[in-house]
Amino acid sequence: MPPNSRPHEPKRLSSAQQSEVFLDAALSIVGEGGLKALTLRPLAARVGFSVPTLTHHLGSKERILERLIAHAHAQDVAFHGAWLRRAAQLERLDLTGRAALGEAAF
Repeated sequence: MPPNSRPHEPKRLSSAQQSEVFLDAALSIVGEGGLKALTLRPLAARVGFSVPTLTHHLGSKERILERLIAHAHAQDVAFHGAWLRRAAQLERLDLTGRAALGEAAF
């Protein structure tokens, strides 16, 4: 092992990956306590970064909310797209089968 390397140094995330981690944490906070629970300090604490680092990556609370809505929408679209692809691969279902698939999706 080279003298300046560390055996278990964590992999550094790209800016886009860090933003995704931050937004996932923000979505989790909103899911647990609603929008009123989403403040910068608890979000920064949850992801293990300082408030200035968080605002550097995501911007103001208003900008975080805008990005959070877009992030949640993208996750929703991906989820529903996956269900549509799965449903397209199934043989034709009768009404009961379609109802069961719809219940499982939501």
